[in-house]
Amino acid sequence: MSLFLNRADFEHAAGKAGITDLATDGEAYVNAGTQSAYLVWLSVALPAGATPVPDGWISRRNGRRAALLPHRPPGPGSSSWELSKKRGWDAPLPVFANAPGASPATIDVVLERQRQQLEEGYDAAHDGQYTGSQLARAAACYALKSAGLAIMYWPWPNAPIKDCGRRESLIKAGALILAQLDTLDAAEQAEGAQ
Repeated sequence: MSLFLNRADFEHAAGKAGITDLATDGEAYVNAGTQSAYLVWLSVALPAGATPVPDGWISRRNGRRAALLPHRPPGPGSSSWELSKKRGWDAPLPVFANAPGASPATIDVVLERQRQQLEEGYDAAHDGQYTGSQLARAAACYALKSAGLAIMYWPWPNAPIKDCGRRESLIKAGALILAQLDTLDAAEQAEGAQ
C-alpha cells in the first residue's frame, strides 16, 4: 500500500501518540527516537523495499494549492526555505499515482493536464489569455463529443476539436476544466492582491 505521503501526516500522528520533539535538521528529525518512529512510519506507508518517488509535487501557499509540478519545489531544509516560508509558502506535498482515493481516471485527467502544459505549452500564462470561458466551453464540447452529441460551441474555429474516443474525450474535458479552474483562481488572486 502506498500513501499520499506528507510529513505533516506523520507529525499529526506523532502528536496523537505523545511524540512532541519534532525538531528537524534538514530532512531528518534531531531526536533519534522521533527519527526512528518516522522511519518505521515510512516503512509501513510503503511496500517493503520501495523508495518513495513521487509522480509530482503540489506547491502550496497560505494553505491553498498553488500548482501541480513535475519536480520538487523548495521546501524545509533547502537554503531558500526560511524566506519562502515568510512569503507564505507551505511545505510542498508529494503526489503518488496510487494514492488512496485517486482512481485511474483521476490520474489520467491530471496527467493529461500535465501533458497539455509540458508538451503543448498550455500553462497558466497561455491560458490566462482566455477571458471568455473558452476553456470551459472546450471542456463541454469534449464531454458532448463523448456522448455522441453535436458540438456547436467550440471556441476555436481555426483549431478544430481533436478526434478521439469517448474516454479520451472525457479525459480532455476534465483537463480543460482543471485549466479553467486555474485561470479562475489566478484571476481571483490577482483581484485580491489589488
